[in-house]
Amino acid sequence: MNLRRTLLITPASDEDLIRKGRTTDADALFLDLEDAILSERKDGTRSDLVEFLASDPDIDKSVAVRINAVTTKWWYDDLIETVTAGGDHIDSVIVPKVSKVEQLHAVDLLLRQVEVNAGVETGEIGLIPQLESATAVNNATRIARSVDRLTALLFGPGDYAASIGVGETGEESEVGQHWEYARSRVVNAAREVGIQVIDGMYPETGDTQGFRTACQRSRALGFDGKTVVHPNQIHIANEIFTPSPQDVRRARRIYEAYTASDHEERGTIEIDGQVIDEETFEMAKEIVEKATEADELSDG
Repeated sequence: MNLRRTLLITPASDEDLIRKGRTTDADALFLDLEDAILSERKDGTRSDLVEFLASDPDIDKSVAVRINAVTTKWWYDDLIETVTAGGDHIDSVIVPKVSKVEQLHAVDLLLRQVEVNAGVETGEIGLIPQLESATAVNNATRIARSVDRLTALLFGPGDYAASIGVGETGEESEVGQHWEYARSRVVNAAREVGIQVIDGMYPETGDTQGFRTACQRSRALGFDGKTVVHPNQIHIANEIFTPSPQDVRRARRIYEAYTASDHEERGTIEIDGQVIDEETFEMAKEIVEKATEADELSDG
């Protein structure tokens, strides 16, 4: 399991911030060629990122590169040049503003060719589509099923708000209830195909309590993590998206008891008066795996 509790968004144009990001406790670096970069700087920023990746940087965490949308003139070169230069360092490519499966088919086809040319195992680099519109949310299940290399879905609340005409009235006003429908659709689509699901950023970097509330709500809806825009958000998100010690103890009991039982004949077992079936066992197994990886990252 590749934990994605926190993806630290960093402009691909700022090598100093990228280097600082390596020293944080974020699970992954989110190197952005899209929203954080002005149109006139797109080509230059891509060149800077390519040079950085080609220098074989020492990065001991997952790296995700957000290319420009497939409806733009930049995405083709973004994908080819970054993967060619740093395919060994890139864990996944984030594809923004995905609204239909054909867009991911195009990215997947090109990425396969680039991987071959770069000497990277075909399918090694994952894709994370970012769902940011009403159309994308309605197509969430089709998008989640579109290509085999999808590793997660990413919800984009800012552009989604614009697409449904509500404006940005504060992401967590009314405890965030105005996002619940869209977020639940995205979570359900990801869970159906067994991939992770990540919530979008909370822009108010000084509002740590608001961010904590946002993370708690996201976790309650089923998200695995959240994109973060400031180092002061990292420890909060890591804490909330890591299973609690109580949950881990309970999950380990279920895992060990179910594994040691004759469940293949009976189908279920009972612990403390609760019936444990295969689905409950799988949930417990996931909790144990998340906690184990979180411990390994903390020790590292």
